[in-house]
Amino acid sequence: MPDKKRIAAQQRVAIPSSRGFDERLNELQHLEAGWLDGEGDAIEALAVDLALALRSVVDDAGLPVPCLFPTPEGCIQAEWFDASAGISVTLRMGGPDGLSLVWTRGEHDGDARRQPGSNPRQDITDILMKSPLIQDNA
Repeated sequence: MPDKKRIAAQQRVAIPSSRGFDERLNELQHLEAGWLDGEGDAIEALAVDLALALRSVVDDAGLPVPCLFPTPEGCIQAEWFDASAGISVTLRMGGPDGLSLVWTRGEHDGDARRQPGSNPRQDITDILMKSPLIQDNA
């Protein structure tokens, strides 16, 4: 029988609300090492802290709520996709880069990296400001 916790961790489920964001983050935060077929690190505390800051930024800025999923390295990845605008934005929280952002818009793409400091909310805001996600919703 498949491991439901592992399967849930791998699913990319659209999150329609901040409540769904909180539920998904709670799931990710409780993943144990080995969640991915015996591989996959437990989610880093830094990744959880950054995801909580992200939730606050998304709520305050009126941005779409992203999909969240774990990475094998113990990070949390947030994704936004708008097919009508041709925008894809991925924010990776945790790991050696701290925060890394990659986006594609049509034929243009970009990236940014930032080591989080003492104000994760400001760090999230600053890095998202470099993406079309913020520019299009400003």
